[in-house]
Amino acid sequence: MELLGSSGGSGTARMDFSESISDADTVDIHTCALTGNLASDTTTYDRFDVTTCEHISRLAGGKEKSDITGFVINHMTKRPQFVTYDTEKQTTEVLSLQGTGEASDTCPGEDALLTNDLEFIESFFASSMVYSIISYTSKNDTWVIYAEADRCQQKCEGSPGGYFLFNRSSSSETIRANKPQSLSSTTGRMIELILPSRPELKGHLLGEMKPLRVKASDGEELLCYLSEPPNEVFMNSPLILMIHGGPQARDTWGFNPLVQLLCNRGFRVLQVNYRG
Repeated sequence: MELLGSSGGSGTARMDFSESISDADTVDIHTCALTGNLASDTTTYDRFDVTTCEHISRLAGGKEKSDITGFVINHMTKRPQFVTYDTEKQTTEVLSLQGTGEASDTCPGEDALLTNDLEFIESFFASSMVYSIISYTSKNDTWVIYAEADRCQQKCEGSPGGYFLFNRSSSSETIRANKPQSLSSTTGRMIELILPSRPELKGHLLGEMKPLRVKASDGEELLCYLSEPPNEVFMNSPLILMIHGGPQARDTWGFNPLVQLLCNRGFRVLQVNYRG
């Protein structure tokens, strides 16, 4: 059950009730507790007993620097399979339900397989790109992934981003001609480009977006992104402070059309993830 949706993790509430008859009546809640034993500065995903309201376990969240900013749902179990976080760059982690009588009964060792899948995906895109799992088949054997960077990438045929098909255990030896791809000979996992998101930007120089942290007057660190023009002619260029909206919104690392327009005109751009 999704009670509220927004672009920010603190504004996305979930309540997932147990459906297995072998389980006690439980509910998994995505929330932010401000007081008590479960207090956290960032959102968490916790399991409670429906009858007694007793806290059973913390399944995800409670990170020092990031809320839970998204869930990826397994179509077969109807439960979250991954959670995402945003610090300097977006990361994805397996949401382990092993030992709860759910995922382990459905497919033993599935958590380990999912972890290996993410490691394979991350090694393909390396640190130069971030990715999101945006869709998958009903059997969960093929995923659609969107990946992007701040600047144009060879893996995306010169575009800053692109859509990729990830086969978790592909037996096909057919690779699309001239398409960036990666194939694991041991597991059969394969990633191939479906289409670039902005092919018209191929060959254009874009500004680099660098994560950095600045200290406020009270010592609190604020995450910022500094983008600079790609041309050395614009060294020591004017700085534009670009303020994002709210209340849950935040700036993230990746391709930003407005930022790139300003960099192209010779400006540096600073985006600050301020408090509140």
